[in-house]
Amino acid sequence: MSLKREEVLERVSALRRGYRRVRDALPWLDASVWEDQPPAFPGFAAKLNTDCARTAPANPALAPQLRKLWEQPIRMIRLAPRQHALESCGALLEGMEALGMPLVVLHTDLGFSGLRALVAERPRLNIILESGPRKLIYHLKEVKELLSQTANVHLCTYNFANWRGHEELVEMGLGSRLLYGSHWPLYSADAAMGPIVMGNFSWEIKCAIAGNNLRRLLGLPPVMAAEVGYSVPAPFIIDAHAHNLQPGAGGSYAMLTPDLKFTPADWRAVMDAIAFDRLFLIPGEVLDDPGRSSRQYTAELRRGFPGRFSYFEVFHPAGDSAHRRRLLEAHEDPDCVGIKIHPVMHKTVGDDEAYAHVYEVAARFKKTIMTHSWEISDYNPEQYRAHPDRFRRYLPKLNGLPFVLGHAGGRPSAFAAVAGLCRDFPGVHVDLAGDYFHNGVVDALAAALGHHRVLFATDVDWFDPRCNLAMALGCGLPDDQLADVLRLNAERVYGS
Repeated sequence: MSLKREEVLERVSALRRGYRRVRDALPWLDASVWEDQPPAFPGFAAKLNTDCARTAPANPALAPQLRKLWEQPIRMIRLAPRQHALESCGALLEGMEALGMPLVVLHTDLGFSGLRALVAERPRLNIILESGPRKLIYHLKEVKELLSQTANVHLCTYNFANWRGHEELVEMGLGSRLLYGSHWPLYSADAAMGPIVMGNFSWEIKCAIAGNNLRRLLGLPPVMAAEVGYSVPAPFIIDAHAHNLQPGAGGSYAMLTPDLKFTPADWRAVMDAIAFDRLFLIPGEVLDDPGRSSRQYTAELRRGFPGRFSYFEVFHPAGDSAHRRRLLEAHEDPDCVGIKIHPVMHKTVGDDEAYAHVYEVAARFKKTIMTHSWEISDYNPEQYRAHPDRFRRYLPKLNGLPFVLGHAGGRPSAFAAVAGLCRDFPGVHVDLAGDYFHNGVVDALAAALGHHRVLFATDVDWFDPRCNLAMALGCGLPDDQLADVLRLNAERVYGS
């Protein structure tokens, strides 16, 4: 759909007002504040505007002081295995059981087998499972099993970014076990608030997840909030980096995603509910297999709702002549907005000789390349293949044509490299796809690169798009700049 700038700006303002009305009305109580972890972008990080439950790291010496702590702001204890092993905290845990005081456990500290062992040993201990720094999305199956098979485990929603994950647990009757948490100040509170504010469940459940479940757990009275409906303007947002899977297929990802059961009408309903006008898709099956094409694996969606779905054709460095021929054919299709490369999945560093062909095709057809980009990761070392500096070799060949760093480098440790690449090559842009939920990242990118080089994107179906959308709506950019980020930049960069 073609929209004038004034129409986009009007819808941005309306969506922002609708989001903020609900956000400001809900009775938040943050279960995850880490004051000892400062924000990566301190000049742009938002302040904490909600109540929070304070915690202290588990220390056997705290056992005699528990009742005093319980009557003061320290309402929870956080397991800190690098400081004190769980085995040394027996007396502390016994005292916590007697008080009902919760123990917060990161999923990366004990693992799910360790959590099950702790639950079996102490079935009266209230446990709050919180995500560690590594992705929680891969563990939805374990989370659902753990919550459904126990009575004393609760889930902090920080980094619980599974698409429709909140709805799945609510539908299972587990809504009372969800506790809003942000991991402020390092991470964005809005990213954690989005799936609750925009959740497809009742106002009572929204209030419960936002804070009343935690109040009940801590022995505090609930806070009653007058209901505010979430109003959404007509669709206008372009998600410039999205994925899909064929219904019933499975097997492409390490986790199941809702679209395995979706019809095209289901996709449209989801998009309309959050004002998404268009998705630029990369099918998961095509990333895996050079014998498949995005044109084929998005055909049903594009036929069902013309103009709502476009696609990236994927370049596989190891693809044969038939693969390269399909790449050329796709770029005669107006629904093809660009070329996707993924050095990590395809195990080929971004400056390898094998990519010469894709840059030649992009320059010839005037098509934008979008790449996976990421930091040098200590727990996922394969990411080095897509560090932003890996793309310097070939960028001069594009002669200023747009080139998009998907995920904007992924984490703050790559921020300087991203900024340097954008400084040296005016065609380089970034998108916001993925779980780059750091406090202030949207504003920091806009300030360092210029807001016209930042494209809204979510990485749906991997992640819940409401996390990224809420983070964008809650950022400090004025509405006219946010209109560019949410739609107009993508139209310019992808010529669509």
